[in-house]
Amino acid sequence: MPLLNLAYVTASATDAAGNTSTVSTLDFDNTAPTLTVSVDALSNDTTPVISGDTDMGEGTVINLTVVDSDNVSQVFTAVVQADQTWSVSVPQAIAQGTYTVSASVRDGVGNLTTEQTTGVVDSVAPSLLIDNLQPTANATPTITGSSNEIGGEVSVVVNGQTLQATVASDGTWQVTIPTALGDGDYPVEVSITDAAGNQ
Repeated sequence: MPLLNLAYVTASATDAAGNTSTVSTLDFDNTAPTLTVSVDALSNDTTPVISGDTDMGEGTVINLTVVDSDNVSQVFTAVVQADQTWSVSVPQAIAQGTYTVSASVRDGVGNLTTEQTTGVVDSVAPSLLIDNLQPTANATPTITGSSNEIGGEVSVVVNGQTLQATVASDGTWQVTIPTALGDGDYPVEVSITDAAGNQ
């Protein structure tokens, strides 16, 4: 039958006269430690933070391996804090794309727990272009452009007005100025931020 965590087994011997003596006491522990590991699902940080918790005590070492999209591995450790949490940044920058984290911890009698998770690094800013602006007699002109951030929101600032345009499936965007402009020159500022926070 399976041994229970911290089951105590005592062996004893009794002679013909009825004298009993304890031979030995064994302490069994076959329950693996608990362990969690997490990362941001999507981040623009090329040295992302890995964190988690465990039921092991302060000072316990968590062994970590990170493999990035270029199949480059990094092996390092984290140390459990007093509240049984742990956290560490990947030491060296990892490649763009999906990476895998494997974390493991072993207790004092050798029981091992291993957990794994994945994240994505995207630190590349999206492209953003604005089409050439030509002189026009239209007081509410349409401003157009393109971006590779399909579905992203483009912010357009003209004469104190902040307008929003969505990048269409073909990579184009456009916005029409709703409030008529007077004669003159007007700077146009455009920006876009992707899901990872790159701008």
